Amino acid sequence: MRAVKYIVVHHTATRADTSPATIRMYHLKRGFSDVGYHYLITADGRVHAGRDESRIGAHVKGYNAESIGVALIGNFEKYPPSPQQWDSLLTLLAQLTARYNARVVWHSQLGRTACPGRYLRDKLERAFGDKPNAEYR
Repeated sequence: MRAVKYIVVHHTATRADTSPATIRMYHLKRGFSDVGYHYLITADGRVHAGRDESRIGAHVKGYNAESIGVALIGNFEKYPPSPQQWDSLLTLLAQLTARYNARVVWHSQLGRTACPGRYLRDKLERAFGDKPNAEYR
């Protein structure tokens, strides 16, 4: 198992009904070897496997080698995640943090971006505090 320090939360900044297959196809067209995220969560709360956890992701520049990427499908600058997505995210984060003894962070804490969107970021800040235990470089 590779060393993982961070579980990074993202949004896809797409329509909520975008399929994981569509996101994978978009990433392949961009030249990625697979979808950049390790997990995708659809609006109905289903967790879809993306890139295998043993492989380095392509989701946050400078941190891919030491992280697992989890993306909720939707644009959370415009609307909040569904209750099912949120519940599934919390369950998955609990599993991943236990497996890797890793810290939960969101994309905007590691780079200049609006990701994971203001509505999801607000929920994450309420759940984890506005400054999770990330060790920033």
